[in-house]
Amino acid sequence: MSLRKLFLLSLFTLHFSLFIESCFSMEQRTVDSLLNELKKFDAHKKEMGTKFTPLMDTIRANVMYQLVVQFWYSKSDTGLIIANELMTLAGNIGYKKGLGNAYNGLGLVYMGKRNYHLAMENYQKAIDIRTAIGDKDGLAWTYNDLGMMGGDKANPVEGIKYHKLALKIREEIGDKGGVIICYGKIGHLNNGLGNYAEALKNYYAALKIAEEINSKEEIAGAYDDIGQIYYFQNNYSEALKYYQKSLKIGEELKVVYILAGNHLNIGNVYFKQKKYDEATSNLLTAIQLYKSYFNVGGMATGYRSLGYINLEKGNYTEALRYCLLAMDWLEKLGAKLGIATVNIEIASVYEKQGKFQEATIYSSKGLEVAKEFEAKDIMKDAYFRLSDINYEMNNYKAAYDYNILYQQMKDSIFNDESASKMKGLEMQYDFDKDAAIQKAEQDKKDVQTQLEIQKQKNIKFRILGGALLLIAFVVGLIFRNRNKQRIKVLEMRQGISRDLHDEIGASLSSVRLMSSFAAESLNGSSPDAKQWMNRIGENTTESMEKIRDIVWTLNSSTDISGNIITRMNQFISHSLEPKDIVCNFISDEEVNDVLSDFVRKRNVYLIFKEAVNNAAKYSEATEVNIKFKVENKKLLLTISDNGKGFDTTIISKGNGLNNMLYRAKQINAILEIKSSKEEGTFISLKMPVTPLRYKLLKKAV
Repeated sequence: MSLRKLFLLSLFTLHFSLFIESCFSMEQRTVDSLLNELKKFDAHKKEMGTKFTPLMDTIRANVMYQLVVQFWYSKSDTGLIIANELMTLAGNIGYKKGLGNAYNGLGLVYMGKRNYHLAMENYQKAIDIRTAIGDKDGLAWTYNDLGMMGGDKANPVEGIKYHKLALKIREEIGDKGGVIICYGKIGHLNNGLGNYAEALKNYYAALKIAEEINSKEEIAGAYDDIGQIYYFQNNYSEALKYYQKSLKIGEELKVVYILAGNHLNIGNVYFKQKKYDEATSNLLTAIQLYKSYFNVGGMATGYRSLGYINLEKGNYTEALRYCLLAMDWLEKLGAKLGIATVNIEIASVYEKQGKFQEATIYSSKGLEVAKEFEAKDIMKDAYFRLSDINYEMNNYKAAYDYNILYQQMKDSIFNDESASKMKGLEMQYDFDKDAAIQKAEQDKKDVQTQLEIQKQKNIKFRILGGALLLIAFVVGLIFRNRNKQRIKVLEMRQGISRDLHDEIGASLSSVRLMSSFAAESLNGSSPDAKQWMNRIGENTTESMEKIRDIVWTLNSSTDISGNIITRMNQFISHSLEPKDIVCNFISDEEVNDVLSDFVRKRNVYLIFKEAVNNAAKYSEATEVNIKFKVENKKLLLTISDNGKGFDTTIISKGNGLNNMLYRAKQINAILEIKSSKEEGTFISLKMPVTPLRYKLLKKAV
C-alpha cells in the first residue's frame, strides 16, 4: 500500500477522532473560568451563612455540569466524580433539571470510556427526566450526544437517527442555531458513510439557515463542510474554492479557529496536489493559530500532515521530527486513537530509513492501543505495516501471518460496514413505519380537529358579520358627522377670510392712502412729521401683506394643487426680482398633499417668506437657490444665498430668526441656520410626514 493511499484511508478516521478529542476535550481557559466560578460561589455561600437557600445551589449544579462537559473525554475519571457529585446535589435540592444534566453527564463520561451500555442507560434516564419536565432544549442535546455516540462506535446510521430526532425538536422550538448544528452532524456522518450527495444536501440546508439568520461564523462552517465533501471525493479544485470562501469570512471576522481550520484544510489540499511549498506554508500558519488559543488537537493534526509531506518528499529526518511533535501533543491531550495512528506513521518513516527494529516497535505500539479500543481501521493498518516490515527483514513467515491478519481485519471491516448498512436500513424501515402509523393517527385527529374548527369558524363568521355591519353603521355615522363638522369649519374659515379681506383689509388700505396723501401735503414741512407719516404707510403696507397671508391660508379655495408653490413664486417675484437677484426654485407638487392643513401650511410659508425677505434685504446676494420637496418621508425646504452672510452667534435675535425657530417648533420640524461672514447663508427646514396621512388628507379636501 502506498503512503498516499494510507494517508487517504486513515485521514477520515483521524479527523473524526480528533474532532471528538479536540472539540470536546478540556480547554484549560474554560476549565479555569468554571473552577473560579465555583470558588466564588463557595466563598459567597460561606459569607451568607444561614441566609443561603438550597435554591441558590442550582448555580453550583449548572457550573458542575459545564465541567463534566469539559472533562468527559480527556479526563473521564474526573468527569465521573463531578457527575456523581452533581447527582447528589441535584437530588438533595430537588433540582430536576440538574438531575437530567447529571444523567446526561454520566452518559457522556461512559461514552468517553467506550462503555456504551452504561452510557445508553444514563442517556435514557436523562431523556425520561427531560421529557417529564418539558426541557426540550436539554432533550435535543441528549439526542445529539446519542448521535455522537453512534458515530463513535462506528454505527453512523444510528447516529443519524438520533441527530434527526434532535433536529425535529430544534425545529419545533425555533432554535435555528441548533438546527444548523444538527444538519452539520448529520452531514458529517453521511460523509463518513460515503453518502456524499446526502451529506452535501445536509450542509447546504445548514448553509441556507445560516444565511437566513446572517450568522457568518455558521456560513463559514458550512463552506468548510462542503469543502470536506469535495476533498474526500478527490475534487481538490472545488474543495479549495469552498475552503477559501470560509477563510475569507474568517479573515473578515478575525475569528482564529475559523482561520486555523481553513489553513489546515487548504494545506492538506495542496499536499494532495503535490504543491508541497504551499501546503507547508498553510500548515505552519494553521499550527501558529492553533497555538494562539492552545488547541492541542489542531496542532497535532498540523504536525502530522507536515510529517506526511516530508515523508513523501523523502525528508525522513524532518518527517520523523514532525511526527514526534504530533505524538507529544497527542499524549498531552490523551488522544489514544490519534497516538495509535501516529505510531504507525512513525513506523513508516523508520521503515523507509531501513530501521526495521524501531519500525516494528512503533507498529506494535499502535496495534496495542488500537486493540484496546477495537479500532479495526487502525489495527488493519498496523497489521499491514508489520507485514511489510517483516517482508523487508526477510521474515517471510511473520510477514505472511501478519498479512493474513491484515486480510481478516479488512474482511471484518467490510462485513461490519455491510452489517451496519443493513441494520441502518432495518432501523430506517422501522422508523419510517412508526412515523407512518403516527402520521395516520395524527391525520385522523387533524380531520376531526378541522371539522370542529370549521364549526367554530362558522359561528364566529356569523357573529363577525353582525359585528361588521354594526361597525359599518357606526363608522358611517361618525364620518357623516365629521363631514358636517368639516364643512362648518371650511365655511367658518371662508367667513373669517372674507371679513379680514373686506373689513380690516379695506380699512388698512384707506389708512395707507390717507397717510400717503398726508405725507405729500407735508412736503417741505417738519421732516419728523413727514417721517412719521411714511412709517405709518410702511407699517400699514406690512399689515396688509400679513392679512393677505392669513386670508390665503384660511381660504379653502387655496387647497388646490400648486397653490403654495404659486404663492412662493409670487413672493419671489415681488421680493427678489426688483433687486436683480437670480432665483433657482426647484419644487415638487407633492408638497401640497403634505401642507393641506392650516397650521403647517401657514408656518412653512411664513418661514420661507422670512428667509427670502432677509436674503433680499440684508444679504447683498446675487443668487438665491431654493429647494422645496418631499424626500425620504420628510418635507425638505432649503434656502441658500451667496451673500455676505452674518455671524449667527452675534445676530441671535435679529432678522426674525427666533420667530422662524418658534414656527418650526410648532410644526414639529427641525430648522437649521448656517452662516458666516463672506460665505453666504444656508437655511434648512425638515418636517417629518406620514405618506398615508397626507394621502388621506388630500382625499378629504
